[in-house]
Amino acid sequence: MSVNLIAIFPKKLSEETTLQLLDTIEKQQYPSIQSYYSATIAAGFPHISSAMQWYLFDEIVSGPPQLPDINATLALPEGISVHFQENGLVLLDSIGAYLTISVYPRILEKFQEICKEIAKDINTTECCIMGDDNPIYNAFNLNKDFELTATNNLQVTKIHDLYQEIKFEGESSYEIKGHYKLKLL
Repeated sequence: MSVNLIAIFPKKLSEETTLQLLDTIEKQQYPSIQSYYSATIAAGFPHISSAMQWYLFDEIVSGPPQLPDINATLALPEGISVHFQENGLVLLDSIGAYLTISVYPRILEKFQEICKEIAKDINTTECCIMGDDNPIYNAFNLNKDFELTATNNLQVTKIHDLYQEIKFEGESSYEIKGHYKLKLL
């Protein structure tokens, strides 16, 4: 099973900020999302989907959930999903962590640009990038103290260090380990 790259923005958003962010995303006003999509096409990945689609608990819904109760995902045709929840939001990359980090640096660069644009709009200085199998992400999803989990989780200083080579009986494989705090300012 492939591990996807995610970015967590651990900030409870006001209703006004959430609505503004939704409006900006739905009107496709983030140039970095279009640049990300162009980078995925240039790398040979097919068009991901044909339209924006909202999901609530993995079920397709016709539109965004009503505030203040929001625990939903907006899948964008450009291959990025944005998951809104009570304690913040999560960006999900559909290409896969290994390919994004190790093989396609331009896609990684564009993913980070999306993170920076969103961080600016929601007025946060914190964004953690990791694999979707990371215990921090699991704690975040369960609305648990993910900061405590993060203190017990390796923080790498370079995003490329997330992927570490594991050798077992002469064979090499790569595993995503830890998290990376993206510098937003």
